[in-house]
Amino acid sequence: MSLNKLVSPAASSQCLPIATLTFHLNTSIYRYKNGELTKCENEHIMMGNTYPLLGIVDDIAELTDGRFVKGIAHQKPTIHYGILEVLGESVNVCNRTGLILRQVKHGQIFKVENIATNSEGTTHFYAINKHEYISTLEQIRFIAGYLLLKRNKTLVYNGKPLILEAKKPYPFSKAFGMHVLLTDYEDTWVDVNGLEYKIKSTVEK
Repeated sequence: MSLNKLVSPAASSQCLPIATLTFHLNTSIYRYKNGELTKCENEHIMMGNTYPLLGIVDDIAELTDGRFVKGIAHQKPTIHYGILEVLGESVNVCNRTGLILRQVKHGQIFKVENIATNSEGTTHFYAINKHEYISTLEQIRFIAGYLLLKRNKTLVYNGKPLILEAKKPYPFSKAFGMHVLLTDYEDTWVDVNGLEYKIKSTVEK
């Protein structure tokens, strides 16, 4: 089983966060100036702080507001992709080779530290710590974050109107560009372009 860090579809400010990074070292921030990444002398990340992550490309992490961090593998931050809820009465937890290590019960919640995908980008396993994984085939529910809209929005779901109510948190399982995939409505994406909205991380209190 190979684990690949989830990467944003494009390095751009017009992307929603795909995860959060919690830094365990004081870290320099870089910004693009004249087409090159330049260290910001008066701007740093303090140890213990958490930031939204847009993507990781060539060992460079892109944060929000045009901030970048070089050598992210050396920094070894904690990456938090969301939470996993156990829906089944008994769900298997396995190691990298697929060997079952233990079982977890209905109602338990775990932080997702990594996502295992194949070459097509299809998710197969969620890492709940460095050595334990849960298959997407199990009865589970993954939440990457919550979408809160300022005003009601009407979508179409199974051929019928679906009204997303203002200020109600709707869990989503994936962010791609400026779209989020709603967790509880199969194959239903929300384009937040032009909308007034807030994205709430699963690590927020």
